[in-house]
Amino acid sequence: MKLAVNYSVEAQRLVDRGEIDFDLYKCPDWPDLVTAARAQRPCYVHWPLRAGTREAAEVDWESLFGLRALTGTPFVNIHLSPRATDFEGMSVDTEDAEHRTTVLKAMVRDVETVADRVGSENVILENAPWDPTPPWHIPRPALLPEVICEVVARTGCGFLLDLAHAAIAALRLGVEPKDYLRALPLDRIQEMHVTGLAPHWKGWTDHRPLREEDWTLLHWALDRTRLGDWAEPRVVAFEYGGVGPAYAQHSAETVLTDQVPWLLECVHAAAAN
Repeated sequence: MKLAVNYSVEAQRLVDRGEIDFDLYKCPDWPDLVTAARAQRPCYVHWPLRAGTREAAEVDWESLFGLRALTGTPFVNIHLSPRATDFEGMSVDTEDAEHRTTVLKAMVRDVETVADRVGSENVILENAPWDPTPPWHIPRPALLPEVICEVVARTGCGFLLDLAHAAIAALRLGVEPKDYLRALPLDRIQEMHVTGLAPHWKGWTDHRPLREEDWTLLHWALDRTRLGDWAEPRVVAFEYGGVGPAYAQHSAETVLTDQVPWLLECVHAAAAN
């Protein structure tokens, strides 16, 4: 089990100065950024693909296969995050059984499109957070653990567990985060993501520094993998920081120097047992 950190200029500077250490970078599918990351650390690519939006029919396969080969990225990730606005008459809060079936079928369709190209054993599906805002508009059925489990089961793909996404979804659904997590396809985990949460006008948002509550949930999750209750992820990725307008404003060197060493110790200790 390795620790990855989102590539950022701040992380790169800290590594150059010997102030933080980790195993590899997690990068978006930007060739120039991948080149910069590979000059300093091994890296892998995290794609922005979304299931249920028909984006799978528009994938640049030449670029995807090229970046995957260049970096040795083991899995093609897909976010289980359809848009309610893509379905006629569907609201983000829908509890309609027909809408649940529609969302499920749309996600399976897109996942199978990708799996047909790369193999289902090479695809991992990431649970989404509650996010009703543009451009996400993620409908309630996509958050339900039983829907996530069914998509994974039908497609035969692996699971990318995002702890922060799970916590946000659980809070929206009115359940305890640990109960929500227990209902996910934990025997299929291949990768895990972790960040902190922060209050937001829409409820909660992620990609923030880890709070005490976030550390507690992470330790609990790592204990589950150490004890063999959950499948052990190949990589645990700290998704704090990055590049671009959505991430660079939350990419402080002080947070990285404070939290990355603790994460490295926790992840390696869990893997060693």
